[in-house]
Amino acid sequence: MTGEFRTVQEKVKYLNRCQAILAEKEAEWVRLQVSLVAGAGFEPAAFRL
Repeated sequence: MTGEFRTVQEKVKYLNRCQAILAEKEAEWVRLQVSLVAGAGFEPAAFRL
């Protein structure tokens, strides 16, 4: 059948790749969160009412 793993090694390789991709995405999200928090106190005079 299509989409099934033929061997345990294929499944392990696939899972390792998925883990690497998720680790990359997590690092991107952490950087985004840090940049958003760092800019949270920014309040230019133009935005004051």
